[in-house]
Amino acid sequence: MTIVLAIANQNGGVGKTVTAANVAAGFARAGRRTLAVDCDAQADLTRWLLGRADQDAADLAAIVAGGADPAAAVHPTRVAGLDALPATLRLAQISRVLAADSTRIARALGRLRPGYDAMVLDLPSSLGRLTVAALAAADGIVIPVTASVVGLRGLGGFRDWLASFRTDHTITAPVWGVLVTQADLDEQGGWGPGWAATCGMLSPTSGSRARGCCRCWCPAGSVWTTWCPSGCCWATRRPMPGQAKTWSTPTPGWSTTC
Repeated sequence: MTIVLAIANQNGGVGKTVTAANVAAGFARAGRRTLAVDCDAQADLTRWLLGRADQDAADLAAIVAGGADPAAAVHPTRVAGLDALPATLRLAQISRVLAADSTRIARALGRLRPGYDAMVLDLPSSLGRLTVAALAAADGIVIPVTASVVGLRGLGGFRDWLASFRTDHTITAPVWGVLVTQADLDEQGGWGPGWAATCGMLSPTSGSRARGCCRCWCPAGSVWTTWCPSGCCWATRRPMPGQAKTWSTPTPGWSTTC
């Protein structure tokens, strides 16, 4: 069974692309055939995984609107077992097609499902038709949130927006985790003073400065962590205290030094 995981938040600068890249690489390193799908016309994930963004390449828009062969549109990356479906500026025009049929992204990804164990979707920082259609195609959603009051307010707004699409079952994928990014850790790897973990989410009880790490609470209680003491690598993975080690370190192709 193929898992389709969407990395989504309407706020920009929260770490969606770096999360998508590292989670996709983690799946591949765990032996799962993985496809990273760049759904953002800015094509940052494409540049990270493929080195450059080719505006002539077939992308999700070419598949959905132009009938391009999905299998021919994917490219291997430098991480073994990880392919990427690139993005181009044409994605900015895809809403015209999705207005007539919002299921086209789900059908396009459905044609690729047999070849992969996991798909990771990097969504744009918007709440337009592309985001709705991509979330409708997902099995689960992870929401990256910066460790700030503004980030937490944005989280509340995004969850309310998601709820508005659940009554008619347009979006049925559950939220599998809230990924707190740019948060300060102490020397033991715990959250800095003033942070309390409740029900898989973090809430600030007092001010806390941001620095580079992120964690995701999953349904089974496991934690995904990317961490660099000086806050500039986003590369090395390690488990929470008391958790079994499930990630190798480092992921090939990503720097472990700052």
